[in-house]
Amino acid sequence: MILYHKDIYLPYAMTHPYSNLRLCLIYTKHAKKEAKDEGIKLPLTTTLNDTQIIEMGIENGKVKKIVYRLTYDDKRDILLAFAIPSWCVKTVWLNDIDNDHTTLDRTKYEKE
Repeated sequence: MILYHKDIYLPYAMTHPYSNLRLCLIYTKHAKKEAKDEGIKLPLTTTLNDTQIIEMGIENGKVKKIVYRLTYDDKRDILLAFAIPSWCVKTVWLNDIDNDHTTLDRTKYEKE
């Protein structure tokens, strides 16, 4: 799978390919467990134009994974990793709003 990250290179056409889509969120067992273990209250719906694409995975020319970031509270954002085309949230985690990605492994991602 080819991975793109917004801090390294995300082709403009991929910045919001589903921007007007409103989703009733469906979570995998794994995502629900992660949320429970971390004390995360899972959103029931979202509109993708309220989000930012952080990562996208492409396989055989098709989008297979998208990680979206949206506001969770006044200090943190929630990240939702969607499996495409099912649009199930496969995992979820929180990041501080001011997280500067110092642990990001840049070698995993495509460059321009």
